[in-house]
Amino acid sequence: MYSTGWASRRYFSAGFIDGELQDAEDLVPWKKVSLSNMVYTRTDLPKDAEMIAEISDAVEAVCTAKNIITAMELGSACGPQLGHLIAFNLRSKKLPMKLVAVEGDNSKIDMLRQNLVDNGADLNDVTIYNAACHTRDGFVQFTSGGSNGDYGTHVIDVEDPHILSAGDSTRKNMTNTIPSVNVCRLMMQHEVIDYMHFDIQGSEHKVVPACMVEFNKRVRLVNIGIHSGPTEKMLIKLFHDNGWNQRYLYSGSTSNPANPSGISNSTFGTLGAQDGSGSW
Repeated sequence: MYSTGWASRRYFSAGFIDGELQDAEDLVPWKKVSLSNMVYTRTDLPKDAEMIAEISDAVEAVCTAKNIITAMELGSACGPQLGHLIAFNLRSKKLPMKLVAVEGDNSKIDMLRQNLVDNGADLNDVTIYNAACHTRDGFVQFTSGGSNGDYGTHVIDVEDPHILSAGDSTRKNMTNTIPSVNVCRLMMQHEVIDYMHFDIQGSEHKVVPACMVEFNKRVRLVNIGIHSGPTEKMLIKLFHDNGWNQRYLYSGSTSNPANPSGISNSTFGTLGAQDGSGSW
């Protein structure tokens, strides 16, 4: 069952995928879809714009994958997006998977590993990096959230007023030097990447443009958590200029201070969003 609580053993799962879907459109809340002899019914679909877009993107990635599913979750915490993708794949196409997760906070690694197993992953198919996402391999200063469920840890050199959250005044005093991993290099290890998800707390402003050549070469679908208004504008232009079609864009209260409630009207109904979220 889906849980937003860090205390639950199954931290994030696709528990509301209780049947098989044909494509991402089947997630529209007012729909019930009959596929062959199976009926998909929506159960406890969250009223969160970012989360619904993420689930929809994971479903789309599985539905359009060919012989193997390759997916990367960057800033993975305990792996919610890979959890959705794994669970849906095992309920539908059952394709082989090649999965990559990158998380800088070492207090989340055991939860990440367990969550992937609980959702049906074979850890032989998973590569986990306990490192920060960056434009280079090396070491960076990183805030430490501890094991209390704090999911806003980030690389210090991207701090700005648009990405600081309420917890940052505490996190500034809990910093570590940790390894960083070059995201472009990780991407180059795969011929095709069916799905990438970024939630790297502001570092997307540097990492995504630096890797745009690799996006164009090998990525089929990407969902990016957006943590400031300037970053949102930059990403919209960047992907548009490179010929990408935008699937979703939700301006949350973090990325759009003019919308402090983060409320958006969308295909999925009236939804709220904390950070911004865009997918292409």
